[in-house]
Amino acid sequence: MTSMIERPMAIGPTPAAGAFEDLLRIVEELETPDGYKAELIRAKIVVSPWSKLRYKKAMKSLRRQLEPHAPEGHDVDVAPFLFVFPGTERAFGPDLHVADESAFEAEGRHADGEALSPPSPS
Repeated sequence: MTSMIERPMAIGPTPAAGAFEDLLRIVEELETPDGYKAELIRAKIVVSPWSKLRYKKAMKSLRRQLEPHAPEGHDVDVAPFLFVFPGTERAFGPDLHVADESAFEAEGRHADGEALSPPSPS
């Protein structure tokens, strides 16, 4: 879940098809301003602010509420990881995630977006 107060801003032109890995490398090497993160949304690099400090308590509370309901072998955390979805050319850094722990055993800097837990039906 990513919650933003400020409007995200796309930078640069839309890349050529098949350039997802290049975009990931650029996002990784991008020097964002302090307090900002870069994500890939619809094959565009989007720079948006990290959560405000005041959200820490709310995120911690939400994490504690989700932990007992997470599937076995899944991690609930607020760490800043980039989850990639190559098929849709997207990469998100959620403020809070529930993901299969095996996603964090891989080499590299990007977690497989398929490791994220789908919402359970209500």
